[in-house]
Amino acid sequence: MNKMSGLYHKEIGFPNVRLPEGIYEIKKYSPHALRAAQDDRYGEAKKLPTHVDMSKADLFEIEVENNKVIKAAVRTHYDDKLDLIIVFMPQNNNFVKTVWFNEKTDQHRTLQRWKYDIP
Repeated sequence: MNKMSGLYHKEIGFPNVRLPEGIYEIKKYSPHALRAAQDDRYGEAKKLPTHVDMSKADLFEIEVENNKVIKAAVRTHYDDKLDLIIVFMPQNNNFVKTVWFNEKTDQHRTLQRWKYDIP
């Protein structure tokens, strides 16, 4: 069996690996994530989530090493106008690497395909 590694986007396709599922309790936010939550262009994230429910999140990017998802980027509901993007490490105590806001109306149609591997 080949060991799958790389960076993947849902619009290009995910490899045949076990994707994050269920509810992940967030154990720790990095200093970078905490700063990003305070300094976002759309304002400060007043309350950061304590968990990520994968059934309610839009998983759009994963990083894989040796057939395991080591980084997951999800889009989650924040309020009526904004979604919160959470980049976390499911294999590392659900450590959150960074966060940022996107407007709900922003559907990010400028995918830079060159950044991603093809499964």
